[in-house]
Amino acid sequence: MRWLATETFFSARRILAAAATFSSARLTPREKQILRLVSSGLKHTEVAGLLEVSPRTVENHLRQIRHRLGVTTTPQAVRVAMISGELESAEQ
Repeated sequence: MRWLATETFFSARRILAAAATFSSARLTPREKQILRLVSSGLKHTEVAGLLEVSPRTVENHLRQIRHRLGVTTTPQAVRVAMISGELESAEQ
């Protein structure tokens, strides 16, 4: 159980560090649009249908977003984008 706490701590540090260095890795308008749709709960296939692109294109955009933000998962990318102000939360 202790390893889980340690891993969680380091994951949180990575996310916050990525948010701090985010200013040089701005998202494109299309990347913001895709991340916003995914963060609202839509599946990749639903986003693809809505934007009239292939699911593979959505996956490629998400891969690029994760790379730019320095994170490994899409939820981490959403969090970093929200912390940095690139992506507004649903409540705003």
